[in-house]
Amino acid sequence: MLLTFDRELATLKNDYILTGANIPFSKSTIELNKKKAILALGDGGTQIVCLETGTVIDSVPQPVISDLTPSVTVTNAATADKRLLFMANGEAGVYVGIAETKFDSKDCEVDNLKLLGNIRFGDFQSVNHVAYKNDVLFIAGGLGGLKILTVKVDD
Repeated sequence: MLLTFDRELATLKNDYILTGANIPFSKSTIELNKKKAILALGDGGTQIVCLETGTVIDSVPQPVISDLTPSVTVTNAATADKRLLFMANGEAGVYVGIAETKFDSKDCEVDNLKLLGNIRFGDFQSVNHVAYKNDVLFIAGGLGGLKILTVKVDD
């Protein structure tokens, strides 16, 4: 469930029912980008939700990898800045998406979100968290430790 509040009035504005995040004690994140929420929902993959309506604008499912069980490829975290979306998908690695519009635009649109590719770090190296701001991507992995990458896209 996603709850939104009016900060000035300190009251509940809306509550939205979402799919995914069905695994007890599993990691999940929410990142706010103006009018959009970027949600990492474990077995529900990544969902981008309009904060005004609760509508799922776009989504990227949990990856299916032939040599990995679904229990180790859940979406643990997601982050977006400018036109790039990064998803921490456990042992499946980091998946990268790009949209034609910026994620921090002032509307609830994400135009033509598509996957660019993924980075897989090796056996049993689960990517547990990602954060991306100002062209710098931070990747936290279980056995893989912290990785810091510069990632740029033309605006």
